[in-house]
Amino acid sequence: MKHFLQHSIYLFAAFAIVSSSTLFAAGTSRAAETVVVPKISTAAKKKTTSREQRRTFEKIIREYILNHPEVVTQAIQLSRARQEARERRGLQQAITTRSNQLVNDPDAPIRGNPNGDVTIVEFLDYRCGYCRRAHPIVNALLEKDDKVRIIYKDIPILGDESMLSARAALAAQKQGKYMEFHDALFVRQSRMSFTESNLLDLAAELELDANQMKVDMYGDDVTEQIAKNLRLASSLSISGTPSFIVGDKIVPGLASYQQFTDMIAEIRGAYANAGVKK
Repeated sequence: MKHFLQHSIYLFAAFAIVSSSTLFAAGTSRAAETVVVPKISTAAKKKTTSREQRRTFEKIIREYILNHPEVVTQAIQLSRARQEARERRGLQQAITTRSNQLVNDPDAPIRGNPNGDVTIVEFLDYRCGYCRRAHPIVNALLEKDDKVRIIYKDIPILGDESMLSARAALAAQKQGKYMEFHDALFVRQSRMSFTESNLLDLAAELELDANQMKVDMYGDDVTEQIAKNLRLASSLSISGTPSFIVGDKIVPGLASYQQFTDMIAEIRGAYANAGVKK
C-alpha cells in the first residue's frame, strides 16, 4: 500500500502540473478576448510555466515528505544497501582476480590438508589480540575437518614487534617449523615481548638454529614475502587483522567456529549443486 501511495503522489504531481499548464493556457486565451495585454514571447511563456510547474511539483513532494518522513530513512537505507552491494561485488571480483596469489603462492605457509576442498586464507598479525583469540578456533576447525586447508598471510601492521615476529615466523618456515613457531607466538603473546632477543631464545627452545634464523629473518626473500602479503591485503581493502577469505567472501575480524562451519557447508553445497567434485 505504501509503495502504491508513493507512486500515486508522483502521478498526482504530474497530473497537477499538466492541469495547471492547461488552466494557465486557457486563462490566457480568455483574457485575450476582453482586454489588450502586452505580447509575451513564446519562450517567456514557457519559462514562466516551467517555473510554476516546478514550484507545484516541489510543493507536492515537500508536503508528502513532511507527512511521510519515514521515506527519507528508507531512501538512505536503500542507498546504503546498494552501495554495500556494489562494494561486495567489487571485493568478490578482486578475490577472483587475485585467486592465484591467494591460494597458489608456493612461499605461503599452509596448515591442514594441502589438497583440501575448501581453502581459508588468514591475514594475521602476531601482536593482534583478536588473532590470538581466533587461533584456537582455526585449530579446532582443522582438527574436526580433514578437508580444509588454511593459508597464512603474515601482515605486520601493529608496529616493530609485529614486523620482527612475522620475520621470525617466516624464517622458522625455512627450517620446517613455521607451525610450531606460529603456535608458540600466540601462546606467549600476552606474556612475552617480541624483541629480536626473545624471538631467538624461543627459536632455540623449539630446537631451531637461532643463528640461522637471525640471518634468515632479514633476508631479501622474507622481506619480499611480507611486502607481497601487505600489497595483497591492500588490494583487497584489508586493513585489519584477523581477516579471512573463505570462498569469494572476505570475513573481517574474529569469526566463530559456527560461522566458519556454515560458510564451509555453503561452499560445499555450491560445489554439489554445480556438479563439481573436489
